[in-house]
Amino acid sequence: MKRRFPTRRYIWALGSIILFALLPFLAGLFAEGGASLAGCNLHASPAEDCTILSQDFRSLLYATGMLTWLAPLTIVYGTSGIMLWALVLVIHVVWRRFSGKAGSE
Repeated sequence: MKRRFPTRRYIWALGSIILFALLPFLAGLFAEGGASLAGCNLHASPAEDCTILSQDFRSLLYATGMLTWLAPLTIVYGTSGIMLWALVLVIHVVWRRFSGKAGSE
């Protein structure tokens, strides 16, 4: 009896790879959104105060905003991960197809 194909595992793996590739971009969007909601400008230097609920979040928003500089690197790694994912998927599908026919002859 053949086991079911692990479709959910492949979908979770693909989603994880895509999330990893886009995480710095999403962090930058979060920092920019938080700064704009507080009425602050997020520049290349953390010189401007950004007070939210009487706490200064200047350095946190600055550091989170600078994570966007990692986006080109993680997009390259994500692209490589997707290509590796696709290769493993094709090999798995072909292996399952041919291993099932070899036993039935």
